[in-house]
Amino acid sequence: MTSQPLPPLAEAKITTLPASAFYFPNFISEEEEASILQKVLVATT
Repeated sequence: MTSQPLPPLAEAKITTLPASAFYFPNFISEEEEASILQKVLVATT
């Protein structure tokens, strides 16, 4: 399996989450993604 280069961080930024949150598509499963995003949102409210 060859790894794909990651996109520039500016392209991975999630503007509705804290400045330290980034998203890289297909890095984790959809279920893992939903769980993590929910936990981040709960922790920041």
